[in-house]
Amino acid sequence: MNDLVLSLKNIGLIKEANIKIDGLTVIAGENDTGKSTVGKSLFFINQFWDINKLKSNIYYRFNNIFYFLPQKNVKIAFNQNIFKYETSLDKDKLVNGLKDIINGEFIYVALKELIFKRANQEFNINAVATGIKNFGILQLLIKNNYLTKDSILIVDEPEVHLHPKWQLEYAKFIVELVKNGVNVLITSHSPYMVEALKRYSEKEQINSDFYLAENGFVDKIENSNSKTLAKIFEKLSEPFDIFEQIEMEKLLNG
Repeated sequence: MNDLVLSLKNIGLIKEANIKIDGLTVIAGENDTGKSTVGKSLFFINQFWDINKLKSNIYYRFNNIFYFLPQKNVKIAFNQNIFKYETSLDKDKLVNGLKDIINGEFIYVALKELIFKRANQEFNINAVATGIKNFGILQLLIKNNYLTKDSILIVDEPEVHLHPKWQLEYAKFIVELVKNGVNVLITSHSPYMVEALKRYSEKEQINSDFYLAENGFVDKIENSNSKTLAKIFEKLSEPFDIFEQIEMEKLLNG
């Protein structure tokens, strides 16, 4: 997939954004900055239209229930020059990698529907931790050929139910998917997740672009290396400044 750009204008909290979808795309930012709006807009276009037929200017109004109406000065545009379809992934390697992380796998069993199997034990899906389900969803998508080369995977804040250690495992696996040809858009407000995605993408030398959502704009961090990502980490690490302030007040009060 080449030259694929999602452009948004006056969509929800987003005043303007131009986001390249090629390899790994990471949008970082605090809550209520429009990160999820980007993912939902991309999902809408990919779900309801043959993107080969999209024109460069499509006017819609976005709201939380995916109902779109014409509205002046509101724009979702999806521009791409090349889109090819390939299917083969190294399924066994990817599925087994996930199995090692969660020490089990999600399978369908007649009359029981979806279960989580670990060793000789089977667990109802409702009894499984949400963090394990985060990995299990990827496992099922790969096993059932829903996730293939040149797919677009949209992941919204996966860190919510993951311990920092598993955030690193998740980031590592996302990079492995990109390495296998899957395009991934991921939003995050976790400095652990963002830094892990950056480090693993550098290690594997994959295409990666990092953006910061702030004040209605989604700006690309140019030359996304460890130093230039400092603006993202500064924004996401503000709670630690509050902790330092509390500690300082404690010392001053004796």
